[in-house]
Amino acid sequence: MKQTSKLDHLWGKGGGVSILISHILWATDFSDAAERALEWALLLARNFEATITAVHVVPDWVKYYEERGFDEWTDGELSHTLTAIQKAHISTRTEQINKRVEQIRSSGFKVEGALLLGSPPAQILEYVELIHADLIVLGSHGMRSLKEHLLGSTVARVIQGAQVPVMAVPSRAPTGSDVKCKHILVPTDFSAATRAAIDYALRIAKPFNAQVHLLHVIELLESVGEREALQELEKMISNGLKQWVSEFMGDGYEIPMHVIRCHHAADGISLFVEREGIDMIVMSTHGRTGLIRFLWGSVAERVIGQVSCPVIAAKATSFRRAMSNSDNRVLNFCMG
Repeated sequence: MKQTSKLDHLWGKGGGVSILISHILWATDFSDAAERALEWALLLARNFEATITAVHVVPDWVKYYEERGFDEWTDGELSHTLTAIQKAHISTRTEQINKRVEQIRSSGFKVEGALLLGSPPAQILEYVELIHADLIVLGSHGMRSLKEHLLGSTVARVIQGAQVPVMAVPSRAPTGSDVKCKHILVPTDFSAATRAAIDYALRIAKPFNAQVHLLHVIELLESVGEREALQELEKMISNGLKQWVSEFMGDGYEIPMHVIRCHHAADGISLFVEREGIDMIVMSTHGRTGLIRFLWGSVAERVIGQVSCPVIAAKATSFRRAMSNSDNRVLNFCMG
């Protein structure tokens, strides 16, 4: 069913091609997960006519150990050895990134490549601002070791620090002909941050003619004697969700809204995704659970670690910034 609202005028001249995304930064470590992420980056680039910049970050091992005093302990030998290894590694990775860029370009995409030196999260965050990209796409390896739970994976750190939305693509995400965007899910906790995610999801959906779904998870489990009360609660929240959406979307807007019960919001979202065949999730990293944290505890991080579809996550301010930049491009396009 076609979705229309007072937001339509923001999607391009005459309701035409959306220019929400004009430049994508694809971060690669040449893993299978990164290649899976590329497929989704290409899907977006094709439908938004966007440029892709392929980025690989080589860790600066020399600087890392020098800052920790290893050079003094080894009379400079460690730095000499690491420098030689790092130069060879940079040479190999440069060849790899250049080859991959040419392969992508030969498929008809606008693409550039860049090799950076330093901390992967820090370099990605700095470079995305330098090239004015609208979206970061990178592979997620799912639930990781306890060490990464405590220190924060590259994905978590990028999402936390990014001023643009970030698409995390799990290694088990669909591939090949199954890479599609027909159903987009926006989990909501009725926060103002969720509104920005909904607006962004609607713009993502436009060129795909995709259906956007809203989901609220009641974190209550049914117990003996409470079944009727919980069913009534679910009904009241469903009605509240409809009213909440109508207040900022306008009357007459048609969008499927779902309310389910589960012991944890992230688990409920994951179950809904698998049951309903959701292709993509758009969600805010802010809401009633607060800021995204390095500990694998926030709803957004848990969802990214559990689902088999891509998740576009961002702070509400990042979603709003992306849409504001898009509106400016639309204005320039119309005036041109």
